[in-house]
Amino acid sequence: MSSVFGPACAMLLLLCALASNAAMGQYDKMSSRSGGTRPNFTVSIDPPTLSLAVYVNVTTEVNVRVRLCYGQREEICSEHEPRVQELVTKESPSINLSFPILLPCLCVQVYYAAHDAVRTTVCPFKTLALDGKDVWRTSYLTEFEKSLKWQSRCPHKPAAALCWRNQKIPTDCLAIANSTLLADSNTNNPVIMNYNISHVDKHPNICVKLSLNSSSHAYCIFKEDLTKWHAEVVPASQHLQVYIRSPVPASFSAQLCVIQGQECVTWGAVHSVSKDGTHNKELHLPFIHLQPELCVQVWQTDPLLYSWRLFCPFSSHERWGLVAVATAIVVTSGAILTYLSYHAARRRLSAWQLRYRPVLLVCSSEQTDQLSAVCALASILQGDLCSSVHMAHLASRGGGVADLGPLPWLYGQCETVLAAGGRVLVVWSPEGNSAYQAWCGPTAEETGERQIENDQRGKEKSEGEGHHMEGSDRSMEPSGVTTSVLRAALAYLRGMLHGYGQSHGFALVGFEGLCCSQDIPKELKELPLYQLPCDFRALVQELHYCQADTRWRFWHRLFSTMQAYRVADKLAHKLQLHMPAAQA
Repeated sequence: MSSVFGPACAMLLLLCALASNAAMGQYDKMSSRSGGTRPNFTVSIDPPTLSLAVYVNVTTEVNVRVRLCYGQREEICSEHEPRVQELVTKESPSINLSFPILLPCLCVQVYYAAHDAVRTTVCPFKTLALDGKDVWRTSYLTEFEKSLKWQSRCPHKPAAALCWRNQKIPTDCLAIANSTLLADSNTNNPVIMNYNISHVDKHPNICVKLSLNSSSHAYCIFKEDLTKWHAEVVPASQHLQVYIRSPVPASFSAQLCVIQGQECVTWGAVHSVSKDGTHNKELHLPFIHLQPELCVQVWQTDPLLYSWRLFCPFSSHERWGLVAVATAIVVTSGAILTYLSYHAARRRLSAWQLRYRPVLLVCSSEQTDQLSAVCALASILQGDLCSSVHMAHLASRGGGVADLGPLPWLYGQCETVLAAGGRVLVVWSPEGNSAYQAWCGPTAEETGERQIENDQRGKEKSEGEGHHMEGSDRSMEPSGVTTSVLRAALAYLRGMLHGYGQSHGFALVGFEGLCCSQDIPKELKELPLYQLPCDFRALVQELHYCQADTRWRFWHRLFSTMQAYRVADKLAHKLQLHMPAAQA
């Protein structure tokens, strides 16, 4: 039996092998036939819109697959999301693809939707200028104990160096000379770069700056707990004192430098302290001239650690901070001192019996608007400022104008008010200007001189001659009480101007809309003029009176000014309501 089945089994195995070889040959031919052809297509790019279009040139209906990828090496193109898009030529022979970031290694692959189809890869952005910002946004840096791994989408080889981050300006990283890191490119993956940091001082302000063409980016990845020694710089007289604390014995060096642009230029000699058993060390760095951006570089020399640490005790930012703090202290102290002085002066001034000067109002017109404004002013001065107001229209019986006559009454009131330090306010108007022009003739001048002489002889005699002159004036220009009192005031004022050369205590008052500067005679323009209500604040301050001690005269003047500002605006508004324009 064994002799019969042996040849039969051998024959069966031979037939199976021949059938398998025939089938394998047929599969290889189909695969080669289907995968050997490539679709004919064109690619058009639009970099500003971050998009491209693929157009397939076919005459029959076929299914084509299109995808974006990153060309990392010649035979490898990594995936891009979305991975694959189907293109049915029956519906449309073209397709638009968009991408978020434009990189030089961005490619497009086009192939038939068949098993093991040959893929055609086109990279249309190789000739475009490299944008470093897109490279940094699509890459990342990983820290290990002795190395840094930088990985990106495209096969780039940036140079790495150390820099010092300025805490006052986070975007500013000062370059550290002779701190280039050794790079080891991964032969298995060209998009990965390894940098050796085994001898780098891992301080939080020490960063790794990667540079590619004209673009660079700083990675500050070191943690606070990685640093092994600490230093402090204290300014002193003509030198800087550096205090260093290290948990292990080590040697350190320090040198002055001046910040210029993106680097700190060394200045002066290098000062070192050797390794010994102590953990606390000191360095003395003298300087001759203090420069605005003078700093100190401190680094460990044994065991050697690359990079230095920067200390700038005289930086402009810190100086401005000190100036701001000092200014705040001075302003706060000044405000407190002013507040305390004000209240002390106010308590002192409260004992001085502050009051307002007495006022004699002389009206120059009998017009209704003028009399209404004068009465409103008299009411405010007497009611709100508690000032003693004298006025012909307000004179009481037994001592008024009708009993004494205009000239004696006016002279008596002027002497009383001026002796008390008061003011004679002549309310001027166009009618007053006309009366003044008529009064200033030759007869009026002689009459004024006689009135002054009579006033000097005595009150009783001047009263008799005053009645006589009043009668002569009335015969020249008949008028009422207002014109008579005005003439008497002008005669008194002219006597002071001619006799003493000054007019202390006299002032002119005009109301807006009722009097202008053209209505004032040339001879009276040297008198103070208060145009109400806009000059009411100055008038209130002028009437404020206090018999203060000469030692406190400044505080009295300051307090009176503040009080005048406080009440003048309110009273000016009140006076405005009584003006004819407001009533209209």
